[in-house]
Amino acid sequence: VCLRIGVKLVKFRGIRLLKILKFLFAIIALVFSMYALITDSYTLFPFALLFLGGMLLVMGISEFQEKRMGNAILVIFASAFIIFVSIYTL
Repeated sequence: VCLRIGVKLVKFRGIRLLKILKFLFAIIALVFSMYALITDSYTLFPFALLFLGGMLLVMGISEFQEKRMGNAILVIFASAFIIFVSIYTL
C-alpha cells in the first residue's frame, strides 16, 4: 500500500486512487440519473450533477499529474462550473 498526501496520490494496491474515485463518482452519478429517468422525479438531479462535477475534478487532477496543463485547466474549470450549478439548484 503506497499512499502519499498532497498532489501525488500514487497507488493503492496497484490501482491508482484517482481512478477509483473517478469510477465511484461516475457510478453514483449514473445511479442518480437512472433514478431520475425511471421515476420522472428530477429532485435528485442536482446531486447527479454534483457527482459528475466531482468526476471531472478528479479527471482534471489526473491530467495535471500527467503534465497536460491545457486539458487540466479546461476540465477543472468545467468541473467548477458544474459544481456551482449543482449547488445553486439545490
